[in-house]
Amino acid sequence: MKKFVLGGFLVVMLTLACEKDTDTTQQYPSLVNLELDLLPYDRLSDYNLFQGNLKDFEPQLDVYPYDILSHLFTDYAKKERFIWMPNGVSATYDGDGEVLNFPTGTVIIKHFYYDNVQPLNERRIVETRLLIRTELEWMFADYVWNEDQTEAFHDLQGSFTDIAFVNDLGITVDVNYRITSETECNTCHNIGAVSVPIGPKPQIPICDSPLTPTF
Repeated sequence: MKKFVLGGFLVVMLTLACEKDTDTTQQYPSLVNLELDLLPYDRLSDYNLFQGNLKDFEPQLDVYPYDILSHLFTDYAKKERFIWMPNGVSATYDGDGEVLNFPTGTVIIKHFYYDNVQPLNERRIVETRLLIRTELEWMFADYVWNEDQTEAFHDLQGSFTDIAFVNDLGITVDVNYRITSETECNTCHNIGAVSVPIGPKPQIPICDSPLTPTF
């Protein structure tokens, strides 16, 4: 699974326009389920963003993983990031340091998880945050994972959960992890009265390609 890198002060989008190979995924209807009038869904699986077992983070063919160069600290949690856009649309470039202008229907996905969680030394996924571009604004949807790691359920109330994990140095770290609330989402993402993604913000050209990134 190829992961695209975003970098810069916060992030820079590495677009699929930079890929030299022909992308054939757009020839087929997307398997992602997104009906804006019905959002937010009750369960993360309702979006069908991932294949197989939800906890494996295996995206549908047109859901693209990406990474960033500058990571924000979130109680030691690790993160996996993905993005999906409807077939036949693209994000537009509005200038260096400006958030890309994403089309209606865009979904930005971020999983928060820990490895080596005690007492079973297993991975534990805590929450998955979605940013969804509706016709008028960005919608926040947070999904909290169950203990069995089989499903995540919509919850924007905010809460804490205790986690003990073994870090790369072999030291057990105890964390009282904060699961975000809707108010906290707005605090970080609002610019004036408008909610936007904190990234992605293109900054430095990284290949010879048009400035209209296509996903």
